[in-house]
Amino acid sequence: KESSYQSAKVGLVYATSTSDNTEIYSAELAKKIIKASEGAFSSDSGKKLAINYFVRLANDLTDVKSKTDLYCKAFNLASEIKNSNRHDSAVITNWLNWQQVLQSSDCAVDLTKDEKLKLIESATKNNPNNSEIAYSLALLHIWDNERKKALPYFNTVLKLSNSVSAGQQGTILENLKEAEDLNVVLPARFPQIITWSRTLKNEKNDLFLEGANALEEIQLKAIEQSVSEKVSNKITARIHLNNLFGLWPVVASNKVRHTLDIEISRVVGEESALGQYLVKRAVLMEVASKNAYILNDTLSTKTSFSNWGENSNIALDFNHTSIGFYKNFGQKIKLVEINASNNISKLNSLFFEIAISSDNVNWEPVDWKIEQVNNANWRGGLLYFIPKKSDFKYLKISYKDNGRVGSLSNYLDRLIRVYN
Repeated sequence: KESSYQSAKVGLVYATSTSDNTEIYSAELAKKIIKASEGAFSSDSGKKLAINYFVRLANDLTDVKSKTDLYCKAFNLASEIKNSNRHDSAVITNWLNWQQVLQSSDCAVDLTKDEKLKLIESATKNNPNNSEIAYSLALLHIWDNERKKALPYFNTVLKLSNSVSAGQQGTILENLKEAEDLNVVLPARFPQIITWSRTLKNEKNDLFLEGANALEEIQLKAIEQSVSEKVSNKITARIHLNNLFGLWPVVASNKVRHTLDIEISRVVGEESALGQYLVKRAVLMEVASKNAYILNDTLSTKTSFSNWGENSNIALDFNHTSIGFYKNFGQKIKLVEINASNNISKLNSLFFEIAISSDNVNWEPVDWKIEQVNNANWRGGLLYFIPKKSDFKYLKISYKDNGRVGSLSNYLDRLIRVYN
């Protein structure tokens, strides 16, 4: 019965915390609380509190009219806040979002496109380095079917945030539709370029491949920046290496991989086992290959691959697992590499068998030496071998033990890589 701030607050808390409200009871209670709260929230902080509770209550209702009434009440309070805070970017952006959500309701304000653009420009100018405001402004353009205008705001979000929410990531990914979008949105810096190269490769591989040239440019700039920050002591050698190793599995081109190989070998020392290996690999070109695997492959010389291109997370050193690839007959292969995403202990090469075939049916075991490379600075490890002949079409690497170590694991397209 009182219209004090405290009584309205108590009523709103009760309304939004009662779990067994029926729709009618909630709608009736909402009307009473709206009436009781008239004039109670005179300060901006009080109005923001009211907005929060009105929205929470509305979200629990299914009756469209009651829900809209509460949203409109919140919008009207947001309008009051905007009118008294004309230079507050967060307030302006919040109000614009409300306007967009309620544009088909009776409480929406008649706003021309030019008026909306002026408000957006004001919000941007007053607070250019706020990721939440930038994201909200991007959404406004998306809702107006102006996807291209939203992209620079997404770039601001990613520049300012090392990580974004799953919902934000999904929205940004959904609006990356062509190669040129990558240049506009993705920042040339770590760790963002690792995250988004991986996201594109895993969830939009067609765009990852189509946008390889754009990604190459961005990745090379990010590497250059990391080198510069290491030289000027803005980051440590460990952070620099983490940047480089993180990008390694998702390079956009051989040029990027070559740059990584040379820089990593320089930092870890060309005399180290990893440094020596990378110097040799840097002169080779990675060959696109179709990979496959077989679990529990106890008769590895008598089985055939069938699940080509299925990119599962596979552990080679696990209960007779086999992995392999096919290539054009006679194509020269100079190096085959097995990459683990985690540190691997010393593996007994006797547990592995390599076999080649021309038809994926009849397999010939070959005695090619398997080498292992680790480094204390690297959260990973690899095995590699050099094929002694090229007159085969299929190659299979099998773990000839029923042990379940599971350290030599990765997604299949990263687990096995082929170079010439």
